[in-house]
Amino acid sequence: MIDPYAIMLLVGTAWADDPEPAADTDPGEESAPATDPPPPPDDDAGWIDVGLDVDFGSAVETGLETQAAQETLPPELEGLFAAAGELAPSEDGRALREGRWGARPWLGWMGLSTESVSGGATVGGQLSHQWWTLVERPVRPAGETRVRAVGVVGGLAGWAVSVDATAGAWFGPVGLLAGPSLTADRLQGSGGAMGPAVGVGPTARLAARLGPLTPWVGLTPAWLIAGDRPGLTEEPWDELGRHAGIVWDRRPVGLRLTGGWRSVAAGDLYEATLGLHLRPF
Repeated sequence: MIDPYAIMLLVGTAWADDPEPAADTDPGEESAPATDPPPPPDDDAGWIDVGLDVDFGSAVETGLETQAAQETLPPELEGLFAAAGELAPSEDGRALREGRWGARPWLGWMGLSTESVSGGATVGGQLSHQWWTLVERPVRPAGETRVRAVGVVGGLAGWAVSVDATAGAWFGPVGLLAGPSLTADRLQGSGGAMGPAVGVGPTARLAARLGPLTPWVGLTPAWLIAGDRPGLTEEPWDELGRHAGIVWDRRPVGLRLTGGWRSVAAGDLYEATLGLHLRPF
């Protein structure tokens, strides 16, 4: 005989072991078995290790810098690397230095003083090239090259050609330049004559900047190396030139007033010039 109380006890025990479904779960669906959380994504996924070191170098490196430094490059590449290495210094040099060309008509007067004075007009021109540094510093290198040719007409007749190249520096507003000089000339006047001759020697100029004005003085001793003209007998040089002037510097036209006194065997040679300095470049 089956005991009804035992059947009720078994049914109640079965209901107690079955957990209630969640509120948002369909009782008709089976619950998914619990699993461990997924692993984090692998950054190296999809890569294949081939055993080589990967180097993402600079885009401007060629891989031949070490060989270039050791001078082991093939001949066809040595010139290429040398040119690239010299590019930056040349650009820096151009940025630190400036220059200009100038053309100057030459109109003035020249006189030879011997027993009497003979004078004539000088007509010609001068070409020049000046350079200087752009960097502001206490000492600034500078230089100038000049070529002048004039003819003399009137009571004193002849011609004169001169070339000089000076270099030096500006010490603040004061400039000192020196270099070689060459002069060739021939003059004939009523009171005396200077035969054709060529003289060489050093020349030096001292200048000072006073706003737009630049006064200067110069000295040029010379020794005659060609021609039949005698030199000074009681001096260590054959001829001695003394020069002075003032420059009013403006672009594209500047004014220059120049005077000179030159001691020669025949007497004294004087010169005065008012020039226009044209700077088209």
